[in-house]
Amino acid sequence: MNKIPCLFLALFLSAFALPAQPSAQPAPIRLVEPPRVVAPPPIRIIEAPRAVATPELVAPQPFRPGQANPAEMEARKKKLQQSFQAWQRKKQECGGDYSYKKYWTSWVGFGHETTVIVEDNKVVARSFRSFSGKPVPVAPGQPPKPDGKTWTERGPEVGKNKQGHPPKTLDELYAEAKAIVHGPVPPFNRMSLRTDKNGLLLACYLRDTRIADDAPSKGVNISSITLGKKDTVLKPAPRPSPKPLPAPGGNDANVRKLEAEIARMKDFAKRARFTPEGHKKFLAKLAALEEAFAGLKGGANGAPTFEQWVAGGKKLPQGMMFTGGSPWFNERTGQRRQPREVYDMIYGKKGAPAPIKPQPVRPIFKPGPRKPFPKHWGNPPLRQTRDRRPLPGGYGMGSGTLAKWIQENLDRDKKADEKGD
Repeated sequence: MNKIPCLFLALFLSAFALPAQPSAQPAPIRLVEPPRVVAPPPIRIIEAPRAVATPELVAPQPFRPGQANPAEMEARKKKLQQSFQAWQRKKQECGGDYSYKKYWTSWVGFGHETTVIVEDNKVVARSFRSFSGKPVPVAPGQPPKPDGKTWTERGPEVGKNKQGHPPKTLDELYAEAKAIVHGPVPPFNRMSLRTDKNGLLLACYLRDTRIADDAPSKGVNISSITLGKKDTVLKPAPRPSPKPLPAPGGNDANVRKLEAEIARMKDFAKRARFTPEGHKKFLAKLAALEEAFAGLKGGANGAPTFEQWVAGGKKLPQGMMFTGGSPWFNERTGQRRQPREVYDMIYGKKGAPAPIKPQPVRPIFKPGPRKPFPKHWGNPPLRQTRDRRPLPGGYGMGSGTLAKWIQENLDRDKKADEKGD
């Protein structure tokens, strides 16, 4: 009886039994290589650090605006001292007789030149000339004319004029340079020191570095030094003393005489036969007589000749005024007029006062009645150009816009008439 329940239990368990698992395959055998022998890294031998000297700490120089390098300042002082010693030797050789020049020119061309003459260590003469940098027109074959102001001072007159380099000796210039070298340099300034081939002082000045062109300098600045006594100085041509203007009617006899001579020569020229060379001489003589005649006639009328006007200071007649400013400035070209141009403007080319030309009076345009436009044309254009021209079709004067509108309508009417025919 006990075997039956055990049998049912065995059947029940077999129904729920798991399927049989396949047998596991053996894993492949991996060949493991033996580890490689790695050489150990080389042993670095570290040297002991070398002993380094500790740098000496130096306090920075205090900032002083305009102060130059002390070494540079000492070099300038030494150079100036050597130049002064060289000048003492040269002064003994020349006996205190020398001259020097100061030349200055602007970047636009104008400038001036001063020559100072020293004898026995004293300034005895000074000459000055200025120039504009623009050539002065002269006649062919004539020497060039000075285009600026010139003067010469001698003896007690030295230093009378304010222009030019001051009349100082080289000893005075050295004293001025010494004060600059031993003094402070102002902010934004630069010091310059220059000597010539003999070691003599030419320049020692301060200049503002903020100014690019024609910066003013303070100190000594000359161009050249000539040792030895100079007997000749740049002497400008003395100005002729102003001649008194001739009284009205005082030259009547000379005027009549020259007028008769000119008439005789012109009458002779109608009948004579000249060689080319003789004809040139005859014309030159006639031109000289006519120029003298114009000058005398101008004096007789109260007007000076060109030479008298220049010698008198190139003054404008009293009461004469010019519109637009001074007659010496040409507003159209922006340049200065020459004295001859101003003289011709005042007195005319023949010496007589220039006549005043009346300005032409423009007639006032009063348009007459215009014939009406055909009604089928419509109204003329409202916006028109401001020019005036003859209108086609006899419609008077009008703008270019109106002329075009009229011509288009005339052409349109002509085509319509041709089609109607």
